[in-house]
Amino acid sequence: MSKVEVVVLGVLRFKAMHGYELSQFVKNKRFDVWDNVKTPTIYKTLKKMEIKGYLVSTTEQSQEKMNLIKIYGLTESGEAYFRKIIIKFFKDIEAPWDFWLGVSLINKSMTKKQFLKILETQKKKILELGSEHRNTCDGIKESGKAFPYFFEIMGKKFCRLMQIELESLDQLIEATKKPDNDKNFLE
Repeated sequence: MSKVEVVVLGVLRFKAMHGYELSQFVKNKRFDVWDNVKTPTIYKTLKKMEIKGYLVSTTEQSQEKMNLIKIYGLTESGEAYFRKIIIKFFKDIEAPWDFWLGVSLINKSMTKKQFLKILETQKKKILELGSEHRNTCDGIKESGKAFPYFFEIMGKKFCRLMQIELESLDQLIEATKKPDNDKNFLE
């Protein structure tokens, strides 16, 4: 499983698209910055996923250029594969931006219980990261060394970002628990 597969299958779950349209969507949503998801990689992934039976393509006449284009859509096995890899994706996450990208693609790909577990795990990771940060700072203070000015500024920023991350996770947990949002999850 690659992050490109997660993006390609995740996006195609919402709408069938041709390769160029998909690459523009990825670029416009800034997914291209995330793990170097570039147009050539998208086309390679589309071909690979079609060969594996996760995607099906139809050929249509392009309205703009009068040439034929392939429109890719997700198959049932592609949907099942996405549901499998999105869970694995969340287990392997290291960077917060990976987490939020995954969240943007999860609609109806897991149960509410699975998603709440993922959210609680992410919250635990953020709290552990904060604890590690505090321990590092305490160790430097105990050594008697002075913090460089930029280290203090970066440390304060890190703490603010972690607080925002935790607040966002708490909001997401509360919203996920609401019965109105059950429609976004598998039974």
